[in-house]
Amino acid sequence: MSTPDLDKFRAQPSGQNPPRKPKPLTRHRKRGEWFLKGPIPGAWLNAAGALPGKAFHVGVALWHAAGMAKQYEVKMTHDLLTKFGVLPDAGSRALKQLEAAGLVSVVRHDGRGPMVTIKELDQ
Repeated sequence: MSTPDLDKFRAQPSGQNPPRKPKPLTRHRKRGEWFLKGPIPGAWLNAAGALPGKAFHVGVALWHAAGMAKQYEVKMTHDLLTKFGVLPDAGSRALKQLEAAGLVSVVRHDGRGPMVTIKELDQ
């Protein structure tokens, strides 16, 4: 029988500890808590962030809805805007700004929430 190598169990002198591996990402959200599913193109977020008002907030809300629906066409609802702290009038203005910037296309109907399609940026 061989003797165990006790040196591998000894404490290292100060400053010579082997580097530790970073902790793996773990689930940080609680059940039922909303989340943002990605990947979301950074250029799209940069373009939305450069717009005035609540355009970025509405853009993130649309990406959230798209991630939940697993499709790029979503309905912009009052509940969706409220979840992101956007009032309906501000949401309408922001949606027009996103549309003018070419980030989304919108189909509007009287008395209903608009259907929004998130577009890819022309590179």
